[in-house]
Amino acid sequence: MPSSDNDGQTPMIWCPLLPPEELRRFTDYSEELSQINSAYDDWRTKMRGLLSEEAGAGMLLDRVRMLMISIGIAVPRNRSLVETVQDIVSDKLRKRAIEMVATKVSEDHKGQWTGETLVRFFKRLRFTRDIIPREEMVLAAEETDAPSKKKRGVFAGLRNSIMGKNEEAGRKPNSSVLVKAAMPKATEILRHLYRLLLSVDPWGESN
Repeated sequence: MPSSDNDGQTPMIWCPLLPPEELRRFTDYSEELSQINSAYDDWRTKMRGLLSEEAGAGMLLDRVRMLMISIGIAVPRNRSLVETVQDIVSDKLRKRAIEMVATKVSEDHKGQWTGETLVRFFKRLRFTRDIIPREEMVLAAEETDAPSKKKRGVFAGLRNSIMGKNEEAGRKPNSSVLVKAAMPKATEILRHLYRLLLSVDPWGESN
C-alpha cells in the first residue's frame, strides 16, 4: 500500500478509528477512509444500545469482530488497505489490553501467574477471528511459563514490573485454576476495549 508524506504537512483526512499517528499512511485513501468512517459510525450506533455489564468475553469479541467485518464490506476492492486498517486497530487494542493487565491482577504468587496467562492470551488474540475465549485461555494457561528473570520484559515498566518482583514465582498453579482466575479479568479488559471503540475519541488521553 503506497504512502505519502504530504510534503510534511498534516494530512487532510480524518478517521477516529485509526490512531492519529497512523493517519499519514493513508493520505492517498481519503475516499476509502470516508467509507470506513461511515461503517464505523454505523457500527457504533448499533452497538451503543447493546452495551451491557452482563456481556461475556465471547459476546464482546463477536461485536468487535463485527466491526472488522464492516471495515471489509466498506472497502471491498482493496483488501490490502482493509487488512492494514484491521492490523493497526487490532495491534492498538492488544497493546492497550496488555497494559491493563497489571492493574487487574494482584502481586502475590497466583496473581503473577494469572497476569502472565492474561498477557499470553491477549498476545495471541486475533480480533478478526471467531474464537471461543475460554479455549484460547486454556491454551494460554497451558503455555504459560514461570515469570522468571527472563520473562520480566513482558510487564516492564508496568506497576513496577509486578512479574519480576520475586526472584522465583514458585510452582505453577493448575491450568484450570489460572483459567478460572483469568477469565473474569479478561472480560473486564475486553469490556473496557469495547467502550473505547464506542467512544468519540478511542485513542485519546482521556481513555
